[in-house]
Amino acid sequence: MMDGEIANIKKWIVIYPVYINSKKTIVEGRRISTSKACENPTCVEIGDCCSYLKIPFAIEVGLNEHLFYLLFRVL
Repeated sequence: MMDGEIANIKKWIVIYPVYINSKKTIVEGRRISTSKACENPTCVEIGDCCSYLKIPFAIEVGLNEHLFYLLFRVL
């Protein structure tokens, strides 16, 4: 990425894998219907879909301070 693109990364839409995980409930964080969701998606799979659709993406790895688990998201 170029420096200008990195500056804009904070404005990107974030997709957490739990948003589209058919095994999760709405309370657990799923945001779409189970009929349109997939089972246990990974960030790499979401990134592959973005690549296929020619949507710019970045995978960010961090630590959720409140729940103490690794946090993966696609930007």
